[in-house]
Amino acid sequence: MRPQTKESRSVVADVLSEQMEKFLKRLQSQDYAPSGVAGYRLRLNEFCAEVKARGVPLEQLDENRALELFAAVELSSKPTHARFMIRNFARFLRS
Repeated sequence: MRPQTKESRSVVADVLSEQMEKFLKRLQSQDYAPSGVAGYRLRLNEFCAEVKARGVPLEQLDENRALELFAAVELSSKPTHARFMIRNFARFLRS
């Protein structure tokens, strides 16, 4: 596997942000409360920043890798709830 460059990390970040927005729109279409979607957005922004900082390729971001990265992120919410959010997003990415 070749190392990630600054440009490729930027592309990963752009694609990840785009996927996050699609995921949040899906939650809205499933009648999630606006406060719930806002909570997802906050946690996923923190998570996506960690993915970008580490330069993890999107194709390597399965559920297990996502939870490994989650462990490195300091979150202000309850870890179990945030872990559930990250797991849902990782599943969405793989679908």
